[in-house]
Amino acid sequence: GNGCDPQPLRFDGSTSAYYRIWLPSAFLTLVTLGLYGPWSTMRQNRYLYGHTALGRRRFSYLGDPGAPFVLRLIWIVGWALLVFVPSESATGGLVAWILFQFFLVPLMLHQGLRIKARSTALGGISCTFTGSWGEACRINFTTIVGTGLTLGVATPCFLRRALSYIYHHLRWGQRRIR
Repeated sequence: GNGCDPQPLRFDGSTSAYYRIWLPSAFLTLVTLGLYGPWSTMRQNRYLYGHTALGRRRFSYLGDPGAPFVLRLIWIVGWALLVFVPSESATGGLVAWILFQFFLVPLMLHQGLRIKARSTALGGISCTFTGSWGEACRINFTTIVGTGLTLGVATPCFLRRALSYIYHHLRWGQRRIR
């Protein structure tokens, strides 16, 4: 057909083989207080992607742990500064929280989505994420403020908007992923 016909998703891996990868990775991640996490994710994703196919095309994981490791370090430093550095005033603490919540969190999510997409390929064709950090900031801000103002009642609406942002900006080659 036109290339948009539904294709069967198939997984041919085994639970026991996956656990032989997952168990040591989980242990090393725990022992290193999360620093081994990007290597753990890489090993697990290589197995899972390599054993998953959409139609006749097989997924592959192209990522390396370098960029996720740097993001993790930035996250840890940002969180530690927020929690452990005493502020001189309540205003300073509020400013630090606002900077963390409304700028660092969306930056980390945006960069994580870019890395995840760039690390994914289907049939040798890479994926990309085209969303902007500014849009991620706006969505994060409206989700936090809107959820708070509605006492959580509107949370599903805000989460749908966040998911729409993610899926609207995913591409496989030049095609938008639906």
